[in-house]
Amino acid sequence: MSEQGRGDRYQFELLTTAQRPVLSQLLTYNGFYDGNLEWVGLEGVQIVASVNPGGSLGRHQLSTRFTSIVRLCCVDYPDSEQLQAIYGAYLRPVLHHTLRQHPVWGSVSKIHGLAGSMVAIYDRVSTCIRIESQ
Repeated sequence: MSEQGRGDRYQFELLTTAQRPVLSQLLTYNGFYDGNLEWVGLEGVQIVASVNPGGSLGRHQLSTRFTSIVRLCCVDYPDSEQLQAIYGAYLRPVLHHTLRQHPVWGSVSKIHGLAGSMVAIYDRVSTCIRIESQ
């Protein structure tokens, strides 16, 4: 069985056995031991990663040992009002540029309505998906 995807007791799931100590050393001590067991110190290195919540499909909780040595920035999913503003911001320049003279899609209020409809469809589909995955 491949080591990829198997977690150890510290839950570094996606790292192979050889990579786990290196990552821990990088984060804790700003360096690592190379193949000759000589210390290689690093400065100014940042590791940036994106993760989903631990309870989501195919994911595992991050261990407290790991999260105690990293800085976390949590960004939640946007709510419907925020999504409508985002969709509107994307749609406005595209539709206004190509369909400025159109009687419907040249109107900013109609574009806002389209963004609202897109969000409503997204909300319904995502609700169905959440129900089916449980």
